[in-house]
Amino acid sequence: MNLAQAVALCVELEPIVAVHGGHVSLTGGSLYKDGERKDADIVIYRHKFAIPVAWEKLLSDIEVCTDLFLIKDCGRVKKFRRKSGAYVDIIDPNNGEGDYTNG
Repeated sequence: MNLAQAVALCVELEPIVAVHGGHVSLTGGSLYKDGERKDADIVIYRHKFAIPVAWEKLLSDIEVCTDLFLIKDCGRVKKFRRKSGAYVDIIDPNNGEGDYTNG
């Protein structure tokens, strides 16, 4: 997946994630390196005043609303694959624990 494809995916995911009180952020090789990468790394972080992200419902909504399907939940990293074959890692930086905000 290249940078343009990864950004387009972030744009597609943002409204889905926002419903669950979060935002998306692109990181990893598709952002920092040129050309095609083996996957895209997307961090989902909680909006400052939102309730904690309900990951089970969010993952279900991602599968329903996009061409991504979950292939493995590794806790902090949720591994998805696009129907096109591209891989996407969706990352919960707090692994579902703790407070994401400072106030």
